[in-house]
Amino acid sequence: MDQERMELEEELNNISISIIGYFSSPEFAFPLERQELVSNGTTTYVYKNNSTYPNLFEFISELLHSPIPIAVEGAKFGPGEIIVNGDNIKAARRDLGHCIVELQKLIIGKQP
Repeated sequence: MDQERMELEEELNNISISIIGYFSSPEFAFPLERQELVSNGTTTYVYKNNSTYPNLFEFISELLHSPIPIAVEGAKFGPGEIIVNGDNIKAARRDLGHCIVELQKLIIGKQP
């Protein structure tokens, strides 16, 4: 049983390293719909095809010891959407890009 447990822990560690590697890739991009929603001082981005990623964000939440949605500067990353403070679309896109890079840095910093 101890051997099985060690193998499982090694496999989970490898999966974790793989996910972190994916996020740290310069080609990484959230699969977002092109159209954002602007309302009440925020800009909201939803994932393509109305997809949600609860397990991914639970993993990131545990990795960063941060509640969901994961707040990074002016953005909140959640399993169903990303919300950016501000209602200027051009500025929100720029802020989103910056916050994604900051999120990547946080995740990379937690590599096992």
